[in-house]
This record gives sequence, C-alpha cells and structure tokens, in this order.
Amino acid sequence: MKIIEHQENGINYYTLVNNHHMSVTIMDWGATVTAIKTHDKDGNFANIVLGFDDGADYITYQSFFGATIARVAGIIKNARWRQYDLTQNAGENHLNGGNMPQISFEPWFLERKLHTSDQVGLVMQYITLDGENGYPGTMTITANFVLGSVLKLLK
Repeated sequence: MKIIEHQENGINYYTLVNNHHMSVTIMDWGATVTAIKTHDKDGNFANIVLGFDDGADYITYQSFFGATIARVAGIIKNARWRQYDLTQNAGENHLNGGNMPQISFEPWFLERKLHTSDQVGLVMQYITLDGENGYPGTMTITANFVLGSVLKLLK
C-alpha cells in the first residue's frame, strides 16, 4: 500500500497503489480520477477510465471526465434555485454547479493523505465562496478517495 506523487505542468498527481498492484491516479485539478489500472477477466493489466492520456487535456477541453462535480451535478432549468438566480452556462440553464468558477476545473487542496496496512487514500478540499455562481453561503467541499486491499475504490 503506497501513494506515489508527481507533478507535471503545475498539476499534482497522486497514485494510490494497493498490494494487488491495482492503482488509482487522482490529479488536484478538479479532484479528477485520471486512471484506474487493474486486471481484467483475462489477467491483462489496463486503465479502465474514460479520459485523456495527457493531463493538460483535462484543462484544455474541460470535459468533466473523472472530475468531482458540485454544488450540483446536472441541469437546473432556467438557472433558478429557490429564490436564487444562478449563473446561466447551458443556454438559459445552469449546468454542473456553474462556471464562474467551475470547481471541476480548479485546483483542489490536498488536506491529508491516509495510509494504513489495508488502505491508502487522499482527502481533497475545495472552498466555494458566498455568491459564486449565484449560490448562497461559503461551503467547504471534501472529496475522499480510498483504495483498499480488497480491489475497490471508495469515493
């Protein structure tokens, strides 16, 4: 069980590896899962995540592949929630929490690493401020990524 860290083009990558050589790679840009490498039914080792080969493409194309999405995932019709007018970023609608900023395309803070004999993980955090994208109140969002020894990722 280990965590491997590297940086590329100003983006931090963290690879969680278990004792079965399964690995999960998360980048701090959008708290995005960029790779899950595991054995398939025939014993071949492969990345099973739909995404980009180059981490910079996540920034360039902003596709939501593997990204953590909040305050809301999906569309809010007419960009209106309760009494709040939200940013319109999908025609007259509000998509995936807005885009000013879109937290899926912002760097997240690594709050802490988790490491025990049977699991490794990360706790990542993003703070969205009062009024961002029209939402009320400052909110701290925490994403937990944990890889255990039983071949599964908990998010």
